[in-house]
Amino acid sequence: MKNLLFVVLIIFLPVVALAEDASAVFLKEINAAQSYVQLGEIIGTRAGEMGLDLTEYNKLTESGKATVLQELIGNRYSSISNFVMAFENIIISSETPSKSSGSGGSSVIVVPSVPIEPYNCYISGVISLPGGEFAPQGGFEVSLHIDGCIYDIGVIPEGSSSVEYSGEYQIRTSSNVILRFILLGDEEAKYQTCTNIEPLPLSEENNTLNVDVEIPYAQHKIGGVLRLAEDIEVLDDDLQLRAYISNFDTMFSIYKTLVAGQREVGFLVGVATAEYNIVYYADTYGISEFQHILEESEALVIDVTDGDQTDIVIPVIGQNYIEGYVRLPDGEPAPEGGLSVSVGRAIVEIPQGEFQAYYRTGMYYESCLICSVLTEDYSGTQFSGGYYTTEDVLSLKHYNAAYFDNLSENLIINLILRKMQWIEGVIALSEPLNCDGTLSISTFSDLYDYNNDLDIKAGTTSIPYFIEIEENAGSPCYINWQLIPNGPEYLELFGSEEFAVEEPFNQYNIDVQVVKAAVLFKGNISLPEGVSASEDIGVCLNFESENYSYSHDCVIDTGESSTEYAIYGREADIINYSGDYTLFAYIPYLTNAQLFYDVSGFSFESSFSIAVENETILQNLVLPAPNRVITGRIIMPVPAENELKIGIAVNTDYQDTYYKSITVPKGSEGLDYNIGLLIPSENYDYTIRYVIENSGNYPYYSGLEMYLSDNGFTLDYNERRTVDLYGELEPFEMNIDLSALYVNAYIKGEFILPDLCVIPDGRYFKCSLFATNGNRTESCFVRVDAGYNKACYIISVPEAYKGGEWVVYYALGNVVSEPNAPAVPPRPGASSGSGGSFPLPSGMVFPENLLIGYNIYIAQNGGLTFHEEQARKFTFGDGGFENIDIYALGTDTPAPRIIGGFFTSVVAIPDEGVNVSVILQNTATGEELAQSFIFTGDAVKYKFETYGEGEYILKYIIAGETFYYKYNYKLTADIGSATVIETAGIPAQYKKDVYYNNIYPDSYYAEHLVVRKIVTHVGIETNIKLLIYNTDGVLLNEAYKSTVVITGAVPVVLGYSIGGYKAYFTDYSSGSVWGTTTDFSEAARIYVIPKSSSIEQLYADVPVVGMANGIGT
Repeated sequence: MKNLLFVVLIIFLPVVALAEDASAVFLKEINAAQSYVQLGEIIGTRAGEMGLDLTEYNKLTESGKATVLQELIGNRYSSISNFVMAFENIIISSETPSKSSGSGGSSVIVVPSVPIEPYNCYISGVISLPGGEFAPQGGFEVSLHIDGCIYDIGVIPEGSSSVEYSGEYQIRTSSNVILRFILLGDEEAKYQTCTNIEPLPLSEENNTLNVDVEIPYAQHKIGGVLRLAEDIEVLDDDLQLRAYISNFDTMFSIYKTLVAGQREVGFLVGVATAEYNIVYYADTYGISEFQHILEESEALVIDVTDGDQTDIVIPVIGQNYIEGYVRLPDGEPAPEGGLSVSVGRAIVEIPQGEFQAYYRTGMYYESCLICSVLTEDYSGTQFSGGYYTTEDVLSLKHYNAAYFDNLSENLIINLILRKMQWIEGVIALSEPLNCDGTLSISTFSDLYDYNNDLDIKAGTTSIPYFIEIEENAGSPCYINWQLIPNGPEYLELFGSEEFAVEEPFNQYNIDVQVVKAAVLFKGNISLPEGVSASEDIGVCLNFESENYSYSHDCVIDTGESSTEYAIYGREADIINYSGDYTLFAYIPYLTNAQLFYDVSGFSFESSFSIAVENETILQNLVLPAPNRVITGRIIMPVPAENELKIGIAVNTDYQDTYYKSITVPKGSEGLDYNIGLLIPSENYDYTIRYVIENSGNYPYYSGLEMYLSDNGFTLDYNERRTVDLYGELEPFEMNIDLSALYVNAYIKGEFILPDLCVIPDGRYFKCSLFATNGNRTESCFVRVDAGYNKACYIISVPEAYKGGEWVVYYALGNVVSEPNAPAVPPRPGASSGSGGSFPLPSGMVFPENLLIGYNIYIAQNGGLTFHEEQARKFTFGDGGFENIDIYALGTDTPAPRIIGGFFTSVVAIPDEGVNVSVILQNTATGEELAQSFIFTGDAVKYKFETYGEGEYILKYIIAGETFYYKYNYKLTADIGSATVIETAGIPAQYKKDVYYNNIYPDSYYAEHLVVRKIVTHVGIETNIKLLIYNTDGVLLNEAYKSTVVITGAVPVVLGYSIGGYKAYFTDYSSGSVWGTTTDFSEAARIYVIPKSSSIEQLYADVPVVGMANGIGT
């Protein structure tokens, strides 16, 4: 788990370009984090705009995320402050233009390159002043920045010209280890404040260096004052300020104190000739006096290429704030000694005997108000904080938090602390373990879920636990526990308990029966004689009998030829394990197929039995050798910008027989490869394909499967070539030419907003751009930040797909797709809806006066059009199209309003058909648009396009009779009951389907539902109870059996329960349900149509943990 966040943060961050505001906000937020839980929430909140892939990380619980962070930061950075310092290595592009220029700019976070297991290096040397000069009175302090951490390494004393240094420093990256020596105390800025030593050849093997450093003279000076803005009165307390100065070569901070009663403080530093960025930070944490001061200002670009810049004024800017009282519930007085409470970035004291205290805290963009009780171990009622919600209460759940934009005015919010409710008790082991272990405790109910991991020391028999929960009186509560011993003498165990939460706290003790393990099978797994592993080789062993099943994963490490394995059962029940067992294995480096074991080794044929009779079975296993070899060269037209991972698969029509991932190093022009595999049978012809697995390797396109054909590789599955690998005695030669996935075609230009469109401060606008040739669609995002009105875009097309005529369009807002078939009618009386809305990512806005809701195409004349048939056609040769600028349309553009649907019937239609006219009539002007056809029974699509805003009705003349559209597929002869269709702000309303003679009886709808199977991610199909609710949450029926009766034509919610865990299904689609939730309000409301409906399989997300070592999951 501890490596998970490194994958998330370190691998992904270096390739992410952050807007200036995003990088500053991220740094500011992690700097403000008061706990690992808060730090995890901040990272999760910023994931979208930072481009982080947090899929695996977000599967963890809140405390699980905190554990990952704690292990990461504790092991690699020692503390949150060092972690922050590592991420403050920001290099702000020296090409960032002035905002007044109207062009885009960005900042790039640069994190030390590739993470590795940390190692210590030893660096020593002499730091000296140039020309043998002597340090003035007070001397110079010198610090060393290395790999994201800061070390104080010495002082050049007064009257001396040098100082020796030596130290042991931790390295966490495999390359780009740069030393930065920072000189402090140079009030005249005679010398360069930051001296860089270029990347050093450090490694775990070569970890001792001698580096002598001569501090150079300053080529120029940067200086000025940090000054309070005019709207801020002088302060009663000293304010600590920090200015962060950086460019591609230099990164350092200077610290200044704005003395109480003063309005400004000066600074002066020596630098080399270059362009720099300066950002200042104010330490306002915990001091209410400073809560109206912005903690961080915008970056200033300072150019000293032509001379010194010593008259810079950096304003200490004011901000709006939230103020109010934080109070104890029910007027309860604070305990002896009072309570210390943090609210946002302020820390206040509720005095003993009082029930409230005033607070004031500054709020930055998209932040939430967090309240915490800092006092520990006080007597009396226990109090807790939480996240301020839109319901004006505090909640333990971060997703209930109310987020604030940049405050346009000060707010008054009074907070009431929560009376804590918690579960505590003792986990009592039946006997002490002779090894360390972990005990995982989790609680959950309808309102909350929390967990806590406890360390168990050898010899311990009882472990106290404590878990705070939300107020939940009277609701069932479940506790799950999992015991994970670190030694093989005991089995891993889990269990579940249920009780009701009635009191502010609940004493709940749990007895755990420790289970000693007995070895059922053991032995040695080895490679063929004389072979060593060139990489880690994983093997999964499976022993199965009539009553038991065991699975065990083991690894033969790189350079080794064997490993040992052992499979355990309960020692007390060893006699019960007797029987005949089958052994089969999965050996992915050879084949994806199942291999059986018999007396002669592993094969694809049927297995034989291993008899077990109350004793350990010693079973040594020799893995088979490959029976076929595929060899060749990966050919690349140009080197990739990053390493490429290429997956090669061999498969039949039934399954992937083999899959291997090959890594091509960054910058490589090609790679020879040789892979061995095990082909199971001569009965199949085999297809070979490859795919570039990883993205970010421009100019190559990832994710496309390429099939071996008679002419190299092809994207067309139907053109694939099959090969008889089983009959190939010699290595099968196969070159993989990546030319087809080389991106050499593109369309690029600028996306320009209308003049009236303004991006508010602290916000950004993002738009999707697409190119399509009818068979293939490529896309990109363009982002416009506050202060700008345009940004560059590029849509790339791989060589294999660049044929045909391409059109380019952009899409904003909720674009309604034109349907190609009539919708299934809802039950009588149900609402058909209007397509719903869509959420915007955090911080994103659609500027006012920007037209949204359409696909808007680049037209033949270079302008824009709403109609694809009028779009410009792009045909690629070699290269692409430059300067294809898109001037986005504003709301002043006349835009079509589309109304349409399908006309169909549920009754028999005469062979000659029925004459039908569909008419769109403006209720104010009487203007009509008509479409006529002969209806023969097949659904007919109709569509009208009008401009401007108005009110309309749909009229149908069917065989001479006049009807009107009435919601829910209905027709009515009464014009007064016709549905009025408003087009104001609604680009398209397609779902105006009507059904001729469309009165549906209740008997059409479901009377029963058949669910064939419920499975989980671990394959469990039994003991899962299917639950049927109405939309009010009333349980209609429940059963372990597959058929559940639904009374009447009503919408239902499907749920399930297992082992005390309960959840509901979401994202319903015919045949399966893929999403689950524990929140009833998020569950899908479904209608089961037609009368007898069947769902073949439901996939339930169940938090089932390991049962016992080797006994499945």
